[in-house]
Amino acid sequence: DGPRSWVEARRSPSQAYSKGGRIVRRVGAHKVITLDQELTLAVVEICGERVVNYYSFTDELPMTEWLGGVIALKRDAEGIMHAWQNNIMITEDI
Repeated sequence: DGPRSWVEARRSPSQAYSKGGRIVRRVGAHKVITLDQELTLAVVEICGERVVNYYSFTDELPMTEWLGGVIALKRDAEGIMHAWQNNIMITEDI
């Protein structure tokens, strides 16, 4: 189920889209590491500060910002998953 409508991001080119009434930022990296797995060539979708989805990919995805490197996915004390790269939290703000 792809994006329903495209939105303007704060910078060009837009790497965000609206899905189900919420703004989602999609970022890609060489590796995405969770507590129990490591994905190679993966995408993380972020709404606010929360990771809403992550997955491996084989083809280039539209509206994806390539960050490269490694993204670590970690849960906070409340169980909310956040994305981190170089000790900086990745948020929907571009």
